[in-house]
Amino acid sequence: MDMDCVYYVVGGDRRSCYMSLTLAEKGYNVFHFDPYDADLLRHSPVTIISGASGVGFRRLIEGECASPSGTGLKAIVLPVPVSRDGEFINGRTLLTVSSVLECSGEFDMVFGGGIDKYMPDENGSGPYVFDYLADDEVAEKNAIVTAEGAICDAESLSDVNIDGSLCLVTGFGKCAKPLAKRLAAWGADVIIMARRPKQRNDAALCGYKVMSFEDIPIYSHVLLEVDFCFNTVPARVVCDDILSQLCKGAVVIDIASMPGGVDFEYCKEHEIPYRHSLGIPGKLSPKSSGIILADAAIKVVSDFNK
Repeated sequence: MDMDCVYYVVGGDRRSCYMSLTLAEKGYNVFHFDPYDADLLRHSPVTIISGASGVGFRRLIEGECASPSGTGLKAIVLPVPVSRDGEFINGRTLLTVSSVLECSGEFDMVFGGGIDKYMPDENGSGPYVFDYLADDEVAEKNAIVTAEGAICDAESLSDVNIDGSLCLVTGFGKCAKPLAKRLAAWGADVIIMARRPKQRNDAALCGYKVMSFEDIPIYSHVLLEVDFCFNTVPARVVCDDILSQLCKGAVVIDIASMPGGVDFEYCKEHEIPYRHSLGIPGKLSPKSSGIILADAAIKVVSDFNK
């Protein structure tokens, strides 16, 4: 029975805290080491463990935080992403990635965003590893959260509404599709700029105007009318050939992962309002995002038990 699974959540941001709350409210036994916002977890079923780095993570999980029943599965849940600097666990914690993963053998399952690069498969030995960032279902749900956050960021930098505006979206992948859908639903006229013909065809079938990057010189008069430019392509594609033609006051939002796809230096030099909107789920919708992570963990554990 998957209720026998004990979750050991480590560090993270507010969405990790909401994930812990969700798991605990569903009846699971949850320990959270060095939570980002301990106040959020107080007076909840979650057991808060602070200062884990000072007493040794292994000692804690083998001692006072050992599985109460002594049976069932044990899962360690690391943040999304696991680390931002490659050394320390993401969040307000001094725990290092290496010190935590040295104890991975104590667990049946290890969850985390980008965990695959820290725990390469060793011929199937060791705990089951689930990478949140590699899961299509999690990515699809996070894309919706990201789309809503990107629109919020855009409106915060602009003097005009999304309704009645002209929005340019570069790319037409997992993040671009829900973004374009919401922009259109809010009354924007949406143009999709994509390299691949299939993406342009798919966008056209959805009712959007389309263009390729090769069309930029032809459609300069269209770019002059753009109020919002949203980049979703994780490669440098929004450069001076696009930025130089945007009208004064146009806002540029980049939701692509580091280093992004926008020439930010050009934006600075020409005073174009812009934002590299990274980690939107954790910043703007931590509760919704935490529930997504909790639901994914529950599903994986349930499937693992079958």
